[in-house]
Amino acid sequence: QLCCGNDTYRHYRQLAGEEMLGIDDLGCEPKEVLRYGMPLTPLVDLLSERYDRQKLTIVTANLTPEQLKTHYGARVYDRLREMMRIIAFSNPSYR
Repeated sequence: QLCCGNDTYRHYRQLAGEEMLGIDDLGCEPKEVLRYGMPLTPLVDLLSERYDRQKLTIVTANLTPEQLKTHYGARVYDRLREMMRIIAFSNPSYR
């Protein structure tokens, strides 16, 4: 359960219901944040809700599949694999 102010929760609900959502650099955010001592997992909750609603979600990540599994856990990783097609790029980084 996402616990935050009305505006933040409304924005979260809007993102969860968008027909298409893009998330850049998946895995670079903290998995868990604290709000008044209560642990929250906003991105995990958002991905789970979009999975349940069968909404198109496009993500980029610089993590390997194993790193994603470690960061988000087996349940979320399985959902990511089910809802997305992995396109791996092997070209060098230009950073």
